[in-house]
Amino acid sequence: MKKLIRKIRIPVTVGLLTIFIFRLILFIGIFPPLSIVPTLPKGSMILSSRMYGVLSFGDLIVFHKGREAVVY
Repeated sequence: MKKLIRKIRIPVTVGLLTIFIFRLILFIGIFPPLSIVPTLPKGSMILSSRMYGVLSFGDLIVFHKGREAVVY
C-alpha cells in the first residue's frame, strides 16, 4: 500500500497544482474568426492571466462567451 501511495503522490500533486493554477490564475483564450487577423491566424489560442492592471495600447482583452474565453 505504501509503494502505491509513493508512486502516485507526485503525479496527483502535479495534477492538482495544474488544476489550481488554471482555475485561479491562468486560462486559455480562443481567437474568433477575423478578430485580429492578420496579426494572429484564425483559431489561434493564447495563455492568459487573470491579473488586473492598467490597460495600454496593444493589450488583448479576454471575455467569457458561454463556456469559452474569447479574445478581442
